[in-house]
Amino acid sequence: MIKAHSVRYSVEMDEAHLTLEIRNTAPVELMDLTSSFMGMASEFRHYVDSRKPEASAAELKLYVQEIKSGSIIATLVALSPQIIQTAPTYVPIVLDFAKHVKNGLDFLSGKLKERPEIDNSSIRNLSKFVNPVAKDGGSQIIIGTIDNSVYFNIGSEEAIEAQERAARLLSGDKAAAVKQNVVLYWWQARADVKSKTGDKAVIESIAPYPVKVVCIDNSVKAKMVGEDENPFRHGYIVDVVVETINGKAALYNVVNVSGKVDFPE
Repeated sequence: MIKAHSVRYSVEMDEAHLTLEIRNTAPVELMDLTSSFMGMASEFRHYVDSRKPEASAAELKLYVQEIKSGSIIATLVALSPQIIQTAPTYVPIVLDFAKHVKNGLDFLSGKLKERPEIDNSSIRNLSKFVNPVAKDGGSQIIIGTIDNSVYFNIGSEEAIEAQERAARLLSGDKAAAVKQNVVLYWWQARADVKSKTGDKAVIESIAPYPVKVVCIDNSVKAKMVGEDENPFRHGYIVDVVVETINGKAALYNVVNVSGKVDFPE
């Protein structure tokens, strides 16, 4: 666990400066923080590959330049390994990317009604990015550029709404039922966190029988079966999208894991 009241990391490109700050009220789990970083890095790369061919050809990526002491403050820079230095021509890309992230999160959280240009990969990445805030009531992420052309924040309730809408969109069913803070226990599970088949679990508050399980990404499953201890010894507190057939639960799409519980004696 990492104790911090503010988690700040930034993308600096000469005069362009994209700051992402997580103001948390509770300790941030290392896996959640790492997953958030990965979500932003993956979305930057996906954005560059799909929108900016000149930067994609240069393999432009986000790199950690500096981590400061105190609260968690990391500086990320956009670099091309072919150039090994920041390039002023990439400044507009960083600014455009900030607008892209704002539009995507505004849409997922319900602030923006019309869907912007985001595909399923972007939805997954943005959902992963806001996870530390979604799990910490009262926290928020503040995102802005140095010239304030882009500046916005997303609170914990908005982050939860963003994740729930992301799960509905990824499931292909906007009417899918999202159940929060329910207890899941495994009936059978593969140890490989990348496996997409063979996993079944019971959520007694939804159905008394085992139901097929998929996770929104590998980090979610890793919190249940990727640890050293036996995953069959605990129940897990999860948020799930429930898919049904003829009114009966047929698939649990796990979008978040917030804790574990012991079996009653």
